Amino acid sequence: MHSRNLIVPRLLLIVSFIALSSLSPAQQPSNPSLDDILLHLRDDFVQYHATIPSFFCDEHVVSAVHQRGTSIPPTIADSTFRLRRNTDNGNTALYESRDIKTINNQPASPGSIITGAAIFTGGFSDALALVNSGSKACFDYRLSHHGHNLVIEYSTKQAPEHPETCLSESNSGRAFIDPETLHIVRIEDKTLDHPMPGGGGLWTWTIDFHPVDLSGQTFWLPGAITSKAASNNLPIAWTFTAHYSNCHKLTVTSHIVPDGDN
Repeated sequence: MHSRNLIVPRLLLIVSFIALSSLSPAQQPSNPSLDDILLHLRDDFVQYHATIPSFFCDEHVVSAVHQRGTSIPPTIADSTFRLRRNTDNGNTALYESRDIKTINNQPASPGSIITGAAIFTGGFSDALALVNSGSKACFDYRLSHHGHNLVIEYSTKQAPEHPETCLSESNSGRAFIDPETLHIVRIEDKTLDHPMPGGGGLWTWTIDFHPVDLSGQTFWLPGAITSKAASNNLPIAWTFTAHYSNCHKLTVTSHIVPDGDN
């Protein structure tokens, strides 16, 4: 993301059509306000984008389309998932990609891609932008409690308060926050009338975050992502479930090969 004042998340759902922080725990307030938490989450998000290295993980995906009255086998893929950072003129962009190793337990040919039934992207690069003070122009927030966790509920600001720089879709959800670290451990999101084949529909997704060590630095990364999109006009729904493990910093090594004897 380029702006540190207004950070708008860009999460994407791709479906195929089947014809019919900066504060340490010791520095954190014992009873933080909503503004305290949102500011801390903004600092965390900015620091994440500034310091997250390029890395790769093992990814296991189950992608499926569900059509009423029809049995359609899911697509099961095991991949090497990569997050690559690119800095240009002081602006950092994070790019997600995957190298498919197997599809439905069969070796994938080089360059294979998952074309369906549904693909979710943006969880590693933009999801945390939904809940922080940098997005207050786009969303209304409310603080509550759920068991051990703090919970921030959010919803898209409605016109005329909704700026043109924000996403046009109407979405809402909640973020579960660990009160000791003030890290987001889970986001649940709901988008009404999301574009999909056959017209709009309801798109819901969930991301569970967990701490991951990358060469001595700890980052909170998605461990599991689930997504479901259900068409308003067709008896079809698309689901996507992914689990991530065994993450490592992407490093480049080189060595000098001496010339052989002439």
